[in-house]
Amino acid sequence: MDLMNMAADLLAKQLKQEPATSAEPAPSAALDALKGLLPTSGGELNLAELAGQFMGSGGVASIAASWLGDGENKGIDPGQIIEVLGNDKISAFAQKLGVDPMVASSALSAILPKLIDQGSTEGKVDASAIAGMAKGMLGGLFK
Repeated sequence: MDLMNMAADLLAKQLKQEPATSAEPAPSAALDALKGLLPTSGGELNLAELAGQFMGSGGVASIAASWLGDGENKGIDPGQIIEVLGNDKISAFAQKLGVDPMVASSALSAILPKLIDQGSTEGKVDASAIAGMAKGMLGGLFK
């Protein structure tokens, strides 16, 4: 399972937990929506570019740095997700999912730190960490 599919699966699960929605998008709908929102390279989630977007955004750089580091992750507000990724992109993303933009950004605020954290070590996006994350998530599917 590649990172984009893992992200779509996490997003679909997170949206089911959001109190302000009854939407339960199929993982395929979540995948399509994420591909329109997040940076990709050859159809695969470009985790380094995604982390760079957050690191390059002054107000949230220290938050994003916590996701890359080995310590505790700082939380990010849905509004900060909108600031970094852009209101128009979040609105289009939410529309594809059939949810309100704040619900979509709230779900993203829950999953993006996890994705970046699990795909990085010592402050850098790490290919071996990404492979380990994929193996761990696949293992969780077959329990």
